[in-house]
Amino acid sequence: MAEWSEFDLDDRVWLMPEEHTKCDKARGVPLSKKATATLIKLRAERPKGEARVFHNLKNPESVSVKFHRIVKRAGIKDLRLHDMRHEFCSRILTKPNGPGLKAVMDMVGHSSPEMINRYAHLEARDFVDRMG
Repeated sequence: MAEWSEFDLDDRVWLMPEEHTKCDKARGVPLSKKATATLIKLRAERPKGEARVFHNLKNPESVSVKFHRIVKRAGIKDLRLHDMRHEFCSRILTKPNGPGLKAVMDMVGHSSPEMINRYAHLEARDFVDRMG
């Protein structure tokens, strides 16, 4: 569970400790301006002394369960929370001035290009704008 001590909202970075990652390797995750603004609001609304960011969730599985309920209620088929990781990898790698492959691998915790290739779904048309 993410804790407030892991977030540097001034520098817009989540310093994810190794015990919160699948590969047991600490990493920094950059935060968008929108994510930072949301976290600042959440921090202001937290109960006094609460260390957990999502203190209203009893356990990490609650996120997946709630996501599934919202997707089902919206009538969306075949969308899982984990699909967002695939979408992020694909979008960030095709962003015209986005970070390079190594930076994206570091953000998502992939240690090999083969692993990120499983997550990023790229086509030649995704890179046409970069060709000038």
